[in-house]
Amino acid sequence: MLKHDDLSNWFEDLRKIIFDTKISIDNIQRITHPTDDHEKQILKHGFFSHLYRQSRFTIIVQLCKIFDKNSNQKRNFYKLFNRLSSEKFDKTILDILRENGISNYLFRKRGNLDEKDLKLHLFSNRDDIINEIKSLTYEIEIQKEIIEKIIILRDNYYAHFDPDSSLPPVSYDELEVLVNLAIKIYNIMYSRLYDVTLLFDHTTDWKVDYFIKILAKQKKEQIEKRNKN
Repeated sequence: MLKHDDLSNWFEDLRKIIFDTKISIDNIQRITHPTDDHEKQILKHGFFSHLYRQSRFTIIVQLCKIFDKNSNQKRNFYKLFNRLSSEKFDKTILDILRENGISNYLFRKRGNLDEKDLKLHLFSNRDDIINEIKSLTYEIEIQKEIIEKIIILRDNYYAHFDPDSSLPPVSYDELEVLVNLAIKIYNIMYSRLYDVTLLFDHTTDWKVDYFIKILAKQKKEQIEKRNKN
């Protein structure tokens, strides 16, 4: 039986994993796009090269946790989908679905609904969940090639099983596709169950942007001071 506490833990663990990837992809984007010559000089420092490599490591390893079908991955999307599709729900989950059904009824009663509204109504029964899972599974399969690449990188490079093998290149854009897909899947499943959407874009406290700006400003002031003397 799928208990609500267990389901909540699933969503919380997935949230942390996906948030990690979002922070890391944002920092990679910032490190590789300096805004002026002072930032370019700062970003040549070895610290930022290390941060870049560690951010890629985080993204690849964390994405593998949720997109790899391997049974060793305790929190992949496939296991969550399977549990939601096949296991009995406890009373709390059934109560949530029942309340969602009432909300859907009241929403429809207002009228003036477009096709998008009808597709994104709250989960009110298992059939709703299964239909959404089919759609999301298809979206994952579309990105199968990128997923296979990151699994190879994790297994043969980051895990050091076979460091001399020929490894597939994975671009920033490809990693971003999977990060955005993970966010989309999470928010569709979570919002249609709980009527709440999480904003993964709120990564300000973890962004490297602030430190780059401060260091670049300091570098600029040092150069200006030296030129005056």
